[in-house]
Amino acid sequence: MGCFCPVALLHELREAFGPALECDGTDRLAGHGERTARTAAGLGIRPDSPVVLCAARNEVQFGPRYEFRLRVGPSAFVSGTLDRYSIRVACEREADFPEPVRGQFLAFLASLQLGGVRVDG
Repeated sequence: MGCFCPVALLHELREAFGPALECDGTDRLAGHGERTARTAAGLGIRPDSPVVLCAARNEVQFGPRYEFRLRVGPSAFVSGTLDRYSIRVACEREADFPEPVRGQFLAFLASLQLGGVRVDG
């Protein structure tokens, strides 16, 4: 499985979508391992437990992870995340991600030459 640099990908998304893309640049995984270890310690869970080790590993393996919003209408947005291995936009209905923005987003993903784009749902 290949991966990409989330920082560079976020830059490319901003270039492609301009002000239609909102992202504060905060890494949502930063400190995840440490927070999990603190919570686990408070619950009496050992620092070498699988849950603590997994949280630390996920932070390193997948991070940074960014959340973004993409404007799809005058006051409508879709929300998404991107990290080292995935770019996701969550919609309950296809109508929530209308054309032409949906097509532009899919074309952007295809331009990354990741080996394939999967649309679930």
